[in-house]
Amino acid sequence: MSFEKNDSLEELKQQESIRSRLSETPLDCDTLNDWIGVFFGANPAFSTHPFPEQEPILHYHEYQLTRRISPAQRDLIMQLSDPRAIEAYDQLVDEFNSDLEQIVSTRDAKKCKEYAVRVRKLFEKTR
Repeated sequence: MSFEKNDSLEELKQQESIRSRLSETPLDCDTLNDWIGVFFGANPAFSTHPFPEQEPILHYHEYQLTRRISPAQRDLIMQLSDPRAIEAYDQLVDEFNSDLEQIVSTRDAKKCKEYAVRVRKLFEKTR
């Protein structure tokens, strides 16, 4: 079997995986990786450790552009994602990013937890 054929099969498998994931949730769960610092900051045990450095969160489409996936996979994710959920996600990102400096400077674990809960809810199946 040629490498080209293997690449095509792998691409089809990846696209099927995307379809499967997005049949269970309105947004692609990989996007939660952008929130990892927030999840760590929400951990009460974290108060004894350095607060995570947190960069601003990217909007949904911007995050997809940073991923090492094919353009076809990216397009499929955007096509299958719920537009209302994307809008809600992007609004939450804007709100978080405007609070980010205060959250980091005060090591506000409570605020991190509130955002962590809110972002996870956006990934619950609603359709």
